[in-house]
Amino acid sequence: MKNNINISQLSKIDTTTSEFVELRKNNKIYVDKTAFIYKLCCDNSHKCLARPQGFGKTLLISTLEELFKHGVKPYDGHDSYFKGLAIESLWKDESTYHVFRLDFRNFRRGAFDYIDIFNEELSLAIKTFGNEIGYKYNEQDNTKRNLLNLIEFSKRKSIVILIDNYDLPLLFNEEDSFNYAKYSNELKDIVSVLKYCCGALKFAFLAGTTIYRYSSIAESGNHLQDLFKNKLYSSVVGFTKDELRIFFENLLTCKISNKKGCPSTDVKLSQVSNLISAINDHYGHYCFDGECSIEVMHPGSVLSYLSDEDDQWKNYKLKRDDFPICLWTQMPELKHDFEILLQNTGITIGDFPTPYDFPEEDLFVQLFQSGFMSFCKNDETLAFFKNKLKLHFPNKEVIEATKKMVKKFC
Repeated sequence: MKNNINISQLSKIDTTTSEFVELRKNNKIYVDKTAFIYKLCCDNSHKCLARPQGFGKTLLISTLEELFKHGVKPYDGHDSYFKGLAIESLWKDESTYHVFRLDFRNFRRGAFDYIDIFNEELSLAIKTFGNEIGYKYNEQDNTKRNLLNLIEFSKRKSIVILIDNYDLPLLFNEEDSFNYAKYSNELKDIVSVLKYCCGALKFAFLAGTTIYRYSSIAESGNHLQDLFKNKLYSSVVGFTKDELRIFFENLLTCKISNKKGCPSTDVKLSQVSNLISAINDHYGHYCFDGECSIEVMHPGSVLSYLSDEDDQWKNYKLKRDDFPICLWTQMPELKHDFEILLQNTGITIGDFPTPYDFPEEDLFVQLFQSGFMSFCKNDETLAFFKNKLKLHFPNKEVIEATKKMVKKFC
C-alpha cells in the first residue's frame, strides 16, 4: 500500500519540464512564486535576475510569459492556469500582450562558435515573432534595426520581452577573448535597443547566471534594475523550508513512511521537520541577499532527491557540471586557496568588486554565480568585519562537488 502512495505522490513531480503551463495543465506540483511575480511586474521597470544553473529561472520566465499573454481570467474554454495561486487575486490588469520570449539555449549548434550562425538564429526569432504581430522583417536591415522597428511598429506598451540565458554566448566564450568581444558587442546591441525603447515596452526581463552589473554588456543597458542582493526577491526562485513543508508535505511523509516501514498516518510532524532540515543541509542554505534574511534550497537538486525512489543522498551538482569554465585552467594555482576555504566556515570579504575591477576574473564572483558559494550570516563582533559580506560553501552537496573538482583539475 505504501508503495502505491509513493508512486502516486512521485507522479506529482515533473523534472522534465520548466514550462509553467505544462506543470499546471498536468496537475504537477508548482511551488507558488506568483506573489513575487506580481511584485516584479507591478512597477513596470525592466529587470535582470542572476541565479546559478537549475534554480528555476526558466520556469519563472515561462510563468511571466503566460501571465502577460493570457492574464488570470479563463480563456479558450478552460480556467486560467493561475487559478488558486496568489496572483489570481492580485493581478488587476485585464489587457493581454505580445510576448517575445528568447532563450539562447535553444539556438542551434554552432551559434556560440560562429557569430553569423548566432545572428541567423536571432534573425529567425525576430522574424517569427514579427509574423505573429504583423511586422514584415526587412532583410536589408540588421537584427538590431529589425528589433527596433518591430517594437516601434507595435502599439505602445503592447510588447513584453523575456530573454533567458542572456549570458550564455559570453559564458561559452570565456576562454576565447576574440569571440567573447564579438558576442559581447552583439548583446550590447540588443540591450541598447531595449534601453532606447524602454518607454515603448510593457515589460522586459533578462535572466542568466552572470550578475548583470558584472557582465560586459551592462554599460549598454543601465536602465535595467539588477536584482543582485535585492532582499525583496531573495526567494523568487529556489525553495524555502516553509515552501517544502507546504507543497511537498505528502511526498515527504511518504519518504519517511517507506524508510521507516510504517503507515504514513504514523509519521510525526517532527519527523517531517527533521527531513526538511536534512534536505536543507544537503541542498540548501543558499542566500542571495546581502543581509542573509532568507535561505533557499536548490530546486533542481531537491526535486531530483524527492523523485528518487532509493532515498539516497546523491550529488546532483556534479551531474550538472556547472563548475566555472574560466577557473578550470587556474585550478592548480588556486588549489591552496580552495583547501583553506574548505577548512573554514566562511570567508569575510569587503564587498564584491565594482563592475570596473574585472569581476569576471574574481574567484568569489565566479563561485557565487555558479552556486558553489553563497552569502551567509556575518557573526563577526569586531567593528572592522561587522558590515562586511561573508561567503561560504552552503551545503554538503557543494562541499563534496568542490573537493572532487579540486582533485580532478589539480
